[in-house]
Amino acid sequence: MTSWESHAILERKARLLKGRKVVSVIERQLSLTGCSVLDVGTGGGYIAECFQEVVGSNGRVVGADRSRQLPADSTVEYAEINGDQLPFDDASFDVVVSNHVVPHVGPWAAQLRHVAELGRVVRPGGLVFLATPNRWGPFEPNFRVPLLSWWPQFMRNLIVRALGRGESFDVAPLTRPALQRLFRDAGLHPEDVTHEAIRAYSNIEAQGAILPRLLGSLPEMPRRLIAGLFFIPSFLFIARKPKSL
Repeated sequence: MTSWESHAILERKARLLKGRKVVSVIERQLSLTGCSVLDVGTGGGYIAECFQEVVGSNGRVVGADRSRQLPADSTVEYAEINGDQLPFDDASFDVVVSNHVVPHVGPWAAQLRHVAELGRVVRPGGLVFLATPNRWGPFEPNFRVPLLSWWPQFMRNLIVRALGRGESFDVAPLTRPALQRLFRDAGLHPEDVTHEAIRAYSNIEAQGAILPRLLGSLPEMPRRLIAGLFFIPSFLFIARKPKSL
């Protein structure tokens, strides 16, 4: 049986850049001033820190995870997750973020519960942000092996053990159609904003690298075409929760 372990990245500089990218993508959808934000799978809390910078004194940011990994000097409000259910009432937050968490919660049934919980705790009119690696991406980001997730599960396990990277491939990566089905099964209707991630990555995370800067400077339509390639490294989706009638 596969054991599902944490693959949290706790390197501060990289996570702050990632957080600013997430904030940038969401700010193109709504103003974050005064918003309540939940960062699920917060790890070191660095993405949550980036939201603290923009929500202002009337806002609220909570980082939630299954184990506390925040540094001692963190100012992030923290909540422990026990089991599959988030420890919050329905419609508690304006924005709920799940950044590269869904492949780590377990197989399909656990992933569906995860996405359904994101939708449960977001308010009507609020949004769910979800990013995840692409199964067909050229480089598997957790074990850092090219094309690893392309193989069947038993081969992934063999490769991971042979390379001394662990006992098993304890990640369940998704294809784009599978991710879209996951949203639908959870009752959410997302918009693919991967093209916006290309722009934000080039402006924030690329740190001057030439190719990402060129891609990010492209007009929207070419960026959408690139984002639609089957081997794009990761996907970003935003789902708005309908307002009550």
